[in-house]
Amino acid sequence: MGIGQEWSNSAYSGNVEDYWWLFGILVIGGLILLLGSLSMFTEADAPDFKPRGLQIYVGLMIVFFLLFAVMWISQIQQVTSTGDLPDGSYKAAPTAFWAIRYLDLGVSIPLGFLALSLMLSKPKKAYSILLLFFGFFITIGTSVDMMAIVQVLNGDTETAKNGLVIFSILTFFSYGGLFYLVKDKLHRGVVKSSDNQN
Repeated sequence: MGIGQEWSNSAYSGNVEDYWWLFGILVIGGLILLLGSLSMFTEADAPDFKPRGLQIYVGLMIVFFLLFAVMWISQIQQVTSTGDLPDGSYKAAPTAFWAIRYLDLGVSIPLGFLALSLMLSKPKKAYSILLLFFGFFITIGTSVDMMAIVQVLNGDTETAKNGLVIFSILTFFSYGGLFYLVKDKLHRGVVKSSDNQN
């Protein structure tokens, strides 16, 4: 919200800048929660990973992360060669365009590859970090998907249909990955609950 808005553009109404302090609290609070939660999970908490299923999952995720990266890079090439995108969305909001591309290509996608690499190489040792990564992917994926749905429902012509498909699939896989990481805990919780009722 803070770095991606076109504050100087009169077409953007609202007073989101008045809430800079709230965004600051969310960022700082998120960092504190992130560091505090790492120690809450150990190797003993990690489920038993089946190598074959893990390889298939990681392979599919890599394909969609690559598609996502290629889509953004091709848009950057379009902007640098023609000065805009076919739908005119770059000229409408260049700051938002670059903020999103830098954050996705510089943070989200590399984190995705790092998480998948850890998932294949040392899933038990990196269990707490994997939970953080998948929590991040679910949070960002769900918010972007909901934003895109609202755009489509409001007839926004700047909604990237290809991006919506790729991002929705990545979000679906992220939910699946998190479920895979915590399924044993959920199962134990259900068993304990039914034992207490008996």
